[in-house]
Amino acid sequence: MIDLCDYSISSEAFGVIEEESDRKFPLETGGILIGWKDTKTFAIEIAVGPGPKAFHRRNIFKRDGCKKRRMANTLNGACRTG
Repeated sequence: MIDLCDYSISSEAFGVIEEESDRKFPLETGGILIGWKDTKTFAIEIAVGPGPKAFHRRNIFKRDGCKKRRMANTLNGACRTG
């Protein structure tokens, strides 16, 4: 049995996803989605592109590892102070 969930996505996050998809089509791309989840709802508040050194091909994608670490460190600091 599949338990379905509701979801929401901010207009800012949607814009980042749409822009990155259009920019790299027909290649694979991705990034980081940041948000929250409660019992049956997922909310995407922030989308971050893959970074300038990401690897894009028609059937594979790898994020820019340095950008991923910088974003994680920034968010970790924001969570600790705010």
